[in-house]
Amino acid sequence: MSPNQIPLFEAEKEFFTRMVSFIVTLKYEYLKNDISNDNKFFIKQQISKALICCANAFLIYEGSYHTSFNERKSRFLDLPYFDSVSRYYIEDAFNFKLNPSYDIDDNIIDYYFSARDIFLKQFLHFLNLMYNKNFQSWYHYLNSYFLSPRMICLRMIHYIRLDKSYYNRIILNTIQLIVLSGLSNSGKIDKLSIKLANKQVNRINNYKNNYFIKWSDFRNFILLKRM
Repeated sequence: MSPNQIPLFEAEKEFFTRMVSFIVTLKYEYLKNDISNDNKFFIKQQISKALICCANAFLIYEGSYHTSFNERKSRFLDLPYFDSVSRYYIEDAFNFKLNPSYDIDDNIIDYYFSARDIFLKQFLHFLNLMYNKNFQSWYHYLNSYFLSPRMICLRMIHYIRLDKSYYNRIILNTIQLIVLSGLSNSGKIDKLSIKLANKQVNRINNYKNNYFIKWSDFRNFILLKRM
């Protein structure tokens, strides 16, 4: 397949894959304590991958994706989909990928949350273009995600094959999207997101009545189930 013929659902899938970067990099103790240079580098490295994913998605949408990072960076700068702040962060991510450095700003947590907001904003923007919809919130999108013809068909195929792993992966995608979008800069998750995420947690755990409240509990659960 030519790089400029990648299906749009592959870009959607990459968004969910790269979202794990935000899950794995943020430990709760980072909000309270100093962070080592190695951990700062790891956070910047992983978040850069997620931000580059935003550029990749819209390049795929335009049919202008390229395997070269330098060429992708150049083409991304010509896209009309990004405001100046998003463009700055994504260009910085390309620069870090091409020339990684331990010279990282001390405010790495501020960087994390700014990048999180950009990632989620661009993800929703892409989905509206992909599905020709006007999703106003993640809750609106998630209803469509579960009920879309493609997802129903895929769930049926994996059900017939007695393969629960794919179904669980869909639910994990949902959990990480809910808790990441509901996470405040102080490390707390809003009550509605907690309620909705726990509903999905219990689906995977066969309704064993787990009820998580803390970011660290959701984070550990997602990483454990993705192993």
